[in-house]
Amino acid sequence: MFTRAVLLALMLFVFCGCAGITLGQKSKGGDLFENPDDLEYRISLLESGAAEEDTLCLLGIHRKIPNFELLDTEATQMLVYGRSQAQGRLKDLEEFRNKMARLKTYNLPYEKITRKMAIEWNHYILYSSGYQLRLILIFEDGKLWQAKMLGKVNVDEEEKVYVADLLRKGFDRAIQEIPVQTVRYLFRTLPDSNSGSNNSVP
Repeated sequence: MFTRAVLLALMLFVFCGCAGITLGQKSKGGDLFENPDDLEYRISLLESGAAEEDTLCLLGIHRKIPNFELLDTEATQMLVYGRSQAQGRLKDLEEFRNKMARLKTYNLPYEKITRKMAIEWNHYILYSSGYQLRLILIFEDGKLWQAKMLGKVNVDEEEKVYVADLLRKGFDRAIQEIPVQTVRYLFRTLPDSNSGSNNSVP
């Protein structure tokens, strides 16, 4: 059995010809800010050392909004120091651990991606446009330490997919999904090459 993706592609090629199709839109955090410029402006209003609650209130963020998450220490370290490893004397390492323990980092995705598809005779092209950002808030001892916007302000990507590759992947997956019992049954029903009407000569 072919996958649903393969069947969908075939139907689109049969019924839609070369027409362009809008596949849909993916959005996160769209109710909080008008656009990336609005988010950047809100960040510019924040003051270093402001209380956590005051910072969230100014941004219009409450803790139960979807996708608003608290990052772990490892993710916080990656945001602050990158991939560099902590080195030095035992005292320095202890101070580094204490510093990381005092930090609390929030992550809020803010994205709006529109996906479209253009169909050609032997392939289709997937277009993605919009923005894909995230707001990072780092607090130290309950006071704002860093606030920044990460990601892509202008997403403009395309991916070309050939029908032959899609069919091949679907066929490979279909083969993998054949139950083991079916394969065993097929092998049991094959004629035995050692059997037959071989007459031995005395």
